[in-house]
Amino acid sequence: MAIGAQAECAVRSHARRALAENMTSEEVRHVGLLALTTIGFPHTVAGLGWIDEVIASKDSGTAAGDAFPDPLRKLTARRVEPFQTVDTARLRT
Repeated sequence: MAIGAQAECAVRSHARRALAENMTSEEVRHVGLLALTTIGFPHTVAGLGWIDEVIASKDSGTAAGDAFPDPLRKLTARRVEPFQTVDTARLRT
C-alpha cells in the first residue's frame, strides 16, 4: 500500500524493518514486484528504487537507519511541552 500511495519514507521504513527481521533482499524485492499488477509500472519502479537503496545501504555496511533517517525519530527525540503558553500581547503588536 505504501508503494501505491508513493509514501517514500514508509516504503523505506518497511524495507528496513523487513531486513531487520532477516528477510532476504530477494524477498523484499518480491514484495515490491507484487505491487505491479495493482498500481502500475511507474509506481512500482519508484518503489523498487527505494527498496534497492535500502538494500544497498545494508549491503555496503552502513546502518540503514543512518543512511535513510526515519522522519519520526527526530520528532520523538525532541521533547515538546504539551501546553506552551503564548504571549498574546506580543502577537498583537
